Amino acid sequence: MHSDESGILESACDVLTCLVERSPEQVKGTGLLVPLLQCVGRLLGPGLDDNACCFVGPFTMLLLTRFGALLPGDAVSGLLHAVVTRLATAQLPYLKQELLVVVARLVLEDTPGVLGALASAQLGAGAG
Repeated sequence: MHSDESGILESACDVLTCLVERSPEQVKGTGLLVPLLQCVGRLLGPGLDDNACCFVGPFTMLLLTRFGALLPGDAVSGLLHAVVTRLATAQLPYLKQELLVVVARLVLEDTPGVLGALASAQLGAGAG
């Protein structure tokens, strides 16, 4: 994904969501899980405004729901760091809500691990 236009990124999230919903076995079997998490990282990146990444929350939740148990620990840590970093700078209430739901899901899956990662998290200067 090399765009920062919110309409294009919304459509990309829709397509990725359809892919995961309709072909979870293919996603799992062909090694697409890590590239999909990289897409989430890109959508949560600091280079995009809030409008451009509003649709990453539902897609991330779908990935966690379908494949949470299959995700390697470092991938979960990276996802948590990206979500928390974006949450610290988010301005739109909808985006904050979606990101908090993702954090809540991660806490539900692994409370001690998430709390440990959050305790050691270093947010960039200027992040809330």
